[in-house]
Amino acid sequence: MPPISSPSRPESSFATHQPAGNTLYCAAMVAAASRHGSSIARALVQAQRRLCRKLNLPRLITTARLAGYAEHAAAMPVEEYARRVVWGELEDVALRFALAQGFQFCGVARGYMPEDGESGGHAALLARLNPLHTPPQPPASIASERRRKVA
Repeated sequence: MPPISSPSRPESSFATHQPAGNTLYCAAMVAAASRHGSSIARALVQAQRRLCRKLNLPRLITTARLAGYAEHAAAMPVEEYARRVVWGELEDVALRFALAQGFQFCGVARGYMPEDGESGGHAALLARLNPLHTPPQPPASIASERRRKVA
């Protein structure tokens, strides 16, 4: 997997933001520990989905800290840890929450937050497709195929 920009690195910023881009990226979502269980995080994810639909974007991309990885780092690589969380063999609150909200695990972003000791600096890369996305027009290759008559 190619390196993923980290919000904690000086060279990583929204300076490369593309207003006409086709992906909504959630840089961070944090709920205070005292508010856990109050559905605030779920409401934020629902707002992200609504915005993705409103903008007619095909996908929403985010990351989840792998906060439990430090306990398992000596026993397994971070990719195995993440897979085992996805399979339900290990518990990781942030990743399990994202999966429960319909995000798909796409891989591990190594060194995403190097200062985060609990995760070993790594994060799970997650995507959620917008099932209501409608491309503005078919790609040129498909449009040309439609014009051909089949005998």
